[in-house]
Amino acid sequence: MIRHLSKFKKFYSFLVLGIFMGIFSFFICIKEYSLIKRLDNLTHDVFFRVNAYLSGNIKGDDRIKIIDIDEKSLAALGQWPWDRDILACLVYKLNLASVVGFDIYFAENDKRGNMTKGMDDSSFSTLNIPKYNFCERTQDTDKAFALALSKTNSVLAYAVNLGSYINDTEKKLAPLSNQSIIEDNIDYSFLQHGKNITASIEELSDNAYANGFVNSYSHLDNVIRSAFMMMYYDDGQFKQLLPSLGLSMYAKYKNVDNIKAIGDGLSHINLFIDENKPIVLSQQALLGLFFKGYHPHYQYISAIDVLNGSVNEEFFKNKIVLIGTSVVGLNDIRSNALDENLPGVEIHANAIDNLLNHDFLILPRYLAEITFASLIAIIVLSIVFMYIKSIFLQVICNFLLIGFILIGHYYILINDRFVLNTFELVLVSILMSIFGLIINFFLEAKQKELIKLKLEKKVSKSVAEQLINTDNNVFSTTKREISVFFSDIRDFTTISENMDAADLVEFLNTYMTPMSDIIFKYNGTVDKYIGDAVMAYFNAPNDLENHADCALQAAIEQIKALKLLNEDWGKKGLPYINIGIGINTGECIVGEMGSLSRSDYTCIGDGVNTASRVESSCKNYKANILISEQTKNALVDENLYELILVDEIKLKGKNEFTRLYKCLGYKGENLSLWKKLS
Repeated sequence: MIRHLSKFKKFYSFLVLGIFMGIFSFFICIKEYSLIKRLDNLTHDVFFRVNAYLSGNIKGDDRIKIIDIDEKSLAALGQWPWDRDILACLVYKLNLASVVGFDIYFAENDKRGNMTKGMDDSSFSTLNIPKYNFCERTQDTDKAFALALSKTNSVLAYAVNLGSYINDTEKKLAPLSNQSIIEDNIDYSFLQHGKNITASIEELSDNAYANGFVNSYSHLDNVIRSAFMMMYYDDGQFKQLLPSLGLSMYAKYKNVDNIKAIGDGLSHINLFIDENKPIVLSQQALLGLFFKGYHPHYQYISAIDVLNGSVNEEFFKNKIVLIGTSVVGLNDIRSNALDENLPGVEIHANAIDNLLNHDFLILPRYLAEITFASLIAIIVLSIVFMYIKSIFLQVICNFLLIGFILIGHYYILINDRFVLNTFELVLVSILMSIFGLIINFFLEAKQKELIKLKLEKKVSKSVAEQLINTDNNVFSTTKREISVFFSDIRDFTTISENMDAADLVEFLNTYMTPMSDIIFKYNGTVDKYIGDAVMAYFNAPNDLENHADCALQAAIEQIKALKLLNEDWGKKGLPYINIGIGINTGECIVGEMGSLSRSDYTCIGDGVNTASRVESSCKNYKANILISEQTKNALVDENLYELILVDEIKLKGKNEFTRLYKCLGYKGENLSLWKKLS
């Protein structure tokens, strides 16, 4: 009964938990919570680190080279910014590259060029300007740099000031470019909007082949995991989509000037540069960056080594070249999934690498639906695990489930490039595991309390506590030797006829309580009360080494206790009670028995029947206690007791003769309650 009630409560407890966690899962799927999103991003960062370790920290695409304005170059050429005639010389050295991109924008005219551009050669030659054998110095530095840009496939950077600008008349026009983005079915409301632009001076931007923005997209933890490929900009004359530096350089490398951007009407924008392979962006025009290795992931070449000819110009033939800086003091240090201090130019390099190799990350369509379905599956599986009896196995199963989630999502991210919501699944799995353990703990505690209360009606409190706390299934059906104890009130029918029902019940309770307590005292188990009779047994469910002695000693103490009760009842005018106790020792079947709806722990077998017949023989020999020969032989020391052989009889239903011994108490005692009843 208790077991079925426990199952009922467990089912509804788990059902309520499942419904609650289902609602929780629904909300974390339809709304992005910053903390959960951050932890999800950190989980994916770990995936990237594991992949970088397992792959041996492989390097990026060899077609991408980074010209580094590093400490070595600054030591040779002076602090930044350099005169732009030096930058012109640098660009000429890269003339064989497929495309050269500057992760730098030049928003003002060169200060030294402004001072010297009106000078003649004679006056200019007298100035204290460093001379380099690898670069001819000129008066008009901006003009020299613009000329160099016009003779190469160069892309300059600019920054977009984000947000909505109130006074449109102050907006700057987008830089001129040979490239354009042709869009179709794109919802501009999802895109980043520019309110103004900080670009290179027109003399430079107009002579570059193209211009691209360098705005980065960092998450709440300031870690870059995605890159904008497009932004929406209304400069007052044109409403247009602006390409990023990386996208412009990649398009130029592919010799494509018209970039097609087509929305799928759901959650993605497809860019077409190579017609056969769309570049899949999010609705916000974000490219998911796939990071393969730690910094330096690409080959960095010092700018001074390019200028002085230490690196041959042929080295850059057909390469994609980015010019940037790794110097911390020039304030272009970023963080990505693998590195906390990463030169910003490497973010652009990584984006171009992903575009070149079609190696970017994709948020799958219907991500929320996929996540919710996965969470429901986890909730169902977790509830199934909760029905496992072993707490240890429950924990193992939940750990395996979490491991499966992590390994599966790692594989999908690294091999298929799909970004799934990982932390949400792990979180729900952990919560289900914790709540399941808590529910099981409280239900088992409640069940133990109910069992304990039930047991305390059959055994002593100490035995009940011991049974509750044992790891063994003591209630399983077994065959074992026990000492069976039967007691019965003599002539109870006569007594009951002379008392009303209420008085009779109270009288019986007064008798049964001390008799039961004595059985518990000797570690016996009360099996049942049958009217005025008591059935008990010793050595079950707990092992009791001297169970025959315990049964006999309990019988002796009951006779002594009943003698005192009779004296008290006599004073109150209540009936005198005489009882017979029969004890037999033998093998019986002991265990939980009954129907599916109701069962009880009891014993059956020939030994039980014999004990009952021994008890019924008490009146024939005017004995209060009769024991069988089997019980006598099981006593540790029979000489402790006053035992008298009264007969050797063939009990009803038995073929063998059984010796019966009358017990008068301990050695030297003469206990007897027999007297002629009036």
